[in-house]
Amino acid sequence: MVAQVRSEEKFARLCITYAGEEEENLICSTVDTIAKKYGIEPESFKIVGMNDQNSIVVECDEEMERIPGDFFEDVIKVLNVKVLH
Repeated sequence: MVAQVRSEEKFARLCITYAGEEEENLICSTVDTIAKKYGIEPESFKIVGMNDQNSIVVECDEEMERIPGDFFEDVIKVLNVKVLH
């Protein structure tokens, strides 16, 4: 799994690329658990790629203030994902 984080003034996005259903389930359950911890409901969706390389995208909007940074850091840490810059 690898991740990319993108932040702008009005939103923040975490994109985690993975291979296989097991990793997908792990990402989704981790995002749900940590979102509940922060009391937020981020938007998330799946992008189907080639060669079994799919992505889960999680987006937070401006109403969540500074929470997305901490939320994304926790998700990345729990999943032990390499972040691409």
